[in-house]
Amino acid sequence: MDGADEGFATVPLSIGEHRAARSACPSDASPRDVLVGVLRDIDSGKLAADHVIVSLGISKPDGGRSTEYRQAGKLDGYAQVGLLTRVIHMMERKS
Repeated sequence: MDGADEGFATVPLSIGEHRAARSACPSDASPRDVLVGVLRDIDSGKLAADHVIVSLGISKPDGGRSTEYRQAGKLDGYAQVGLLTRVIHMMERKS
């Protein structure tokens, strides 16, 4: 960043982020807290992500659930599956 537009780099941690860091419990932060935290880390240079996959669990008004995802980067389909598999393994080790 050239300093003219810091983006999210200077956005302070939210109460939810502080709470989740202290408790190590993901449910203490909101999805927005997590996304802003990732953007803060990217804009500050702490993370240099070359690919991102964001999965979304969505509650519907009728009580049902929906799943969506967004992605950006240059990984092919097999590499994307490998990235997701590694994340699943990391999540299982934390629980």
